[in-house]
Amino acid sequence: MVLKPLEYSDALADSPWFRQNLNEHEKVLRDTSENIQKVEQQCRKLITCAK
Repeated sequence: MVLKPLEYSDALADSPWFRQNLNEHEKVLRDTSENIQKVEQQCRKLITCAK
């Protein structure tokens, strides 16, 4: 997924387009954070099993 850049001038105008774009960025950040947490959990399990 390619995100459109967040523009400062759009943020000041607080347009519906900016809100939608911001929501898309937030969703991608949430998904990325969840994936990082899953990788961390798997690494911890791997380290525990290797001991």
